[in-house]
Amino acid sequence: MSPINSYCSRLSALSAQTAGSCLRRCLVMVNMTEADLKCGITYAHSSQLVRELSGRYGRRTIAKMLSFWRELIRECWRLGYQDRESADRAMPKWTPTGDAPPTGRHLRDDEIRALARACGAGLAGSRNESLLCLLGAGLRRSEIVGLNCEDWSGDILRVKGKRGRIRELKLPAESAEALDLWLVRRGKLNGCDPLLCSVRGEDAAQCRLSQSGVRSVLNGLSSKAGIAGTMPHDFRRTFVGQVLGSGADIGIVMRLMGHSNPATTLRYDRRLAETAWSVSAGLPSPVHGLKVGITSAP
Repeated sequence: MSPINSYCSRLSALSAQTAGSCLRRCLVMVNMTEADLKCGITYAHSSQLVRELSGRYGRRTIAKMLSFWRELIRECWRLGYQDRESADRAMPKWTPTGDAPPTGRHLRDDEIRALARACGAGLAGSRNESLLCLLGAGLRRSEIVGLNCEDWSGDILRVKGKRGRIRELKLPAESAEALDLWLVRRGKLNGCDPLLCSVRGEDAAQCRLSQSGVRSVLNGLSSKAGIAGTMPHDFRRTFVGQVLGSGADIGIVMRLMGHSNPATTLRYDRRLAETAWSVSAGLPSPVHGLKVGITSAP
């Protein structure tokens, strides 16, 4: 069995696609084929990969691709293509330098309203409004396209996240109303029951909305609203900022996001610097109640 396929078989569909694509690009960079993996990966291969990546990609991409590469080396060891000692020697050594700027952004309220207005009317407009509601609830694209009608009951949404973790979310009243209206307008589908599906004219297609479809719909709405550079994951970042801004503690935000590490949750916060400034400006001063500059000298 190919070590790449063996490793990817344990991942979710989206993660497997990402890992497989990254690892096959890495093999090209070190002049290897999947068949060559049966002879093992050497330190020379890993050193060459680090040099190639350092000249092509940013810090976060390099870290991600090297993480996949390390897992590939471990998979070669598990399959018996190399021993433990050679696998340890082959692990790439790379030290990131500098502080890369965070990706993504926090969407402003006026931008979100503009996207909602761009949804339009008709069946497609109703589906697009429902999509924005789900994105606004902090869901990943993979979670949205995996939802079935049975996962929605009244105002509670049952979401299956990464590693099979289940969480339940209570949507705002207007979002719940938008989802109910979409399901009424869409009607029943034959042979499948996805919460969101493709739309052709005024008919609901018999297929689940794909992750690329989510991106395509949002690109169309962004173009119509005159908002550049809007990504589906920006809604997830915005959700974190909104919940933290409401005064909720990090544990609550982690549960709503489906995270197991608070550091991961905090990395999503993209609120503007003015937010931090307003907090610091509102803190009590050490000289509160005193007339600054008139205090007696020591």
